[in-house]
Amino acid sequence: MIFVVAGTSEGKEIVTFLLDKGYKVIASVTTDFAGSLFTENENLKIITQKLTAADFENLFVNNPVKLVVDMTHPFAVEASENIITAAKATNTNYIRFERENFSQDYDYENIIMTDSYEEAAEKLINIKGNVFCTTGSKDLHKITSKIDVSRVFPRVLSLSTMVKKCEDLGIPNQNIIAMKGPFSSSLNIEIMKNINAGVLVTKESGETGGIFEKLEAAKFLNIPVIMIKRKEVNYPQLVRTIEDLKNYIEVKNEN
Repeated sequence: MIFVVAGTSEGKEIVTFLLDKGYKVIASVTTDFAGSLFTENENLKIITQKLTAADFENLFVNNPVKLVVDMTHPFAVEASENIITAAKATNTNYIRFERENFSQDYDYENIIMTDSYEEAAEKLINIKGNVFCTTGSKDLHKITSKIDVSRVFPRVLSLSTMVKKCEDLGIPNQNIIAMKGPFSSSLNIEIMKNINAGVLVTKESGETGGIFEKLEAAKFLNIPVIMIKRKEVNYPQLVRTIEDLKNYIEVKNEN
């Protein structure tokens, strides 16, 4: 049995690959919406809740888990640390999939790198104009606590829970952009033009996270980008591509 913590868009691809190969799979996600994206299969068990290190450990012990595949979001550091702790405690094989980091060699001089949401918010105080915020709703309060909420235009998933989080922060309803990607450069440009964006706030995600399409739009409109860096984690085993992950799984399960 293979345990996949599927916090990124590639999670579904890997789960499908494993099921096609005949593996039994447990897929862990944090929302019912994420769980609904998987096709029902007799060899697939889906867990839709946030798990602690103790929860992971219990699942690894009480199920014949040979390998755990950590595909959490690059910013879900606590989740990865919990999985690593549980894998070590139960002597379960662990592999981390993480997209390549954003290249700071990208040809645009108006990118401001920050270490945290709090630092990003401080930078926004001194930048005029509306804020196109594409970091999701989870840490949005760290932005709105520092600047006028009327300036903030968050793009979040088109789920009522996400919209409510924004509303609870006092963000005007007309500012909330509830859409599910992927987003092309041209669509990003039109959104930024429509809201009269003066700055883009984003996270240091990989290519499949739409980072280049956002940067291309900001560059085209010549507006600054505030980018929040990923946290560094010492992963026991790490691969950067889906093909490398598939190869690792097949080799590991041949032994």
